[in-house]
Amino acid sequence: MAGSANISPSEGAGVGPVVLVGQARSGSTLLAAMLNRAGGLMINDAYALQAADELGLTRAPRPDAAERYRAACLDILRRRSVSAPPAPLHRSAVISPEALARASRVQAGGWAEIWGGMLRAAAQGRAFHGWNTPPDHLRADEILSAFPTARFVFLMRDPYAVLRSYKHLPEYWGRGRARYHPALQARAWAASARSLRRLSARHPQAVHALRYEDLLADPGRVMAGLARFLGVALPAPTPDELPRNASRAGAGLTRAELWVARRALGAEAAAMGYAPPSPEGLGLGSLLGRSLLAGAYYAGAALTSRDMRGRMLRLARA
Repeated sequence: MAGSANISPSEGAGVGPVVLVGQARSGSTLLAAMLNRAGGLMINDAYALQAADELGLTRAPRPDAAERYRAACLDILRRRSVSAPPAPLHRSAVISPEALARASRVQAGGWAEIWGGMLRAAAQGRAFHGWNTPPDHLRADEILSAFPTARFVFLMRDPYAVLRSYKHLPEYWGRGRARYHPALQARAWAASARSLRRLSARHPQAVHALRYEDLLADPGRVMAGLARFLGVALPAPTPDELPRNASRAGAGLTRAELWVARRALGAEAAAMGYAPPSPEGLGLGSLLGRSLLAGAYYAGAALTSRDMRGRMLRLARA
């Protein structure tokens, strides 16, 4: 998959933040960890813009909500980092107590001033900073309006492998395992592919795309391309040095799952060279059960969360 045109170090020196996007279960946690080990500050699974949504801070200035958002952002930095190495894969950012204290002194403002200011304060002395929130490609216009030098890195993975990963989420996900439905996750994947195409056409200097499969097979080449895009020097670690996301992704999809997934994907998967695997069984009963579980999960989430309602509406329109 072609990335963006290369940019020189002098051009890249002022870029930021770096935003990792795509579809969840595509390896962005691994890439965030690699970027953290390479000298940046990437907050994994940040969902900071979504936290602002929950407080109504993205629609209009709200002085009453700004302080609560500042506290929420500080909590994100604490929960998604460790104070000293070694750092686990899912919390790969290292933020010292001194850096966290600097971030805590950022004054209230709009969501971008608070979140961006805290990131810059925590990342002082780092080559770059940013966050990993896969669905933020649907908020690219808002992010670019707030951060004109933002850079989006799309990490794309075989959509059928993504579905298998969702299908077999680990036990510790609890109720979150009910979110799996092949039509829903396939639609989300297709939306990320459309966002990539749209943003690449409108903001080619701000978009870089890479494949998860290429990251595993040839990390040196992939990271070199990413380094040119960001305008920074990145070493070439191998993914074998890091623990991998293990969720029984080799387990197969049924004929029923593939049928609904292919219709939700449309032509997007084939356009990127991804072909469906051979089905394993019919799976009609299983799909019906998953439909009921997913329906109940998302209905409950929509009723109780302003953020989730917004996410579902944006995906429906994408």
